[in-house]
Amino acid sequence: MRIPHANEYLTEGGLFSVDIAILGSSKKVAIEVDGPAHFTSNTLEPMGPSLLRLRLLRALGWHVVSVPFYEWCQLENSKRGKVWCGGGGCVVCVLLWW
Repeated sequence: MRIPHANEYLTEGGLFSVDIAILGSSKKVAIEVDGPAHFTSNTLEPMGPSLLRLRLLRALGWHVVSVPFYEWCQLENSKRGKVWCGGGGCVVCVLLWW
């Protein structure tokens, strides 16, 4: 199944770049693959800048699905990519290139 998408998609006005934007839908869906720099090292809570970014993207009408680094190892392998369930039951394919 091919899903139209764009990597490093610039939002309206070029304010933000989202990791993956799902295209061709009436809803704006952004998939953010969040690495360790987005979280505190001791509690894995999201850091302030990441929370602000999430709030601003939602205010612009985006549905944001965050795939945190500490859940990557729990993902089910699918060839060179991974399959992850989240965001209210959405199934999202995220290609991790390392």
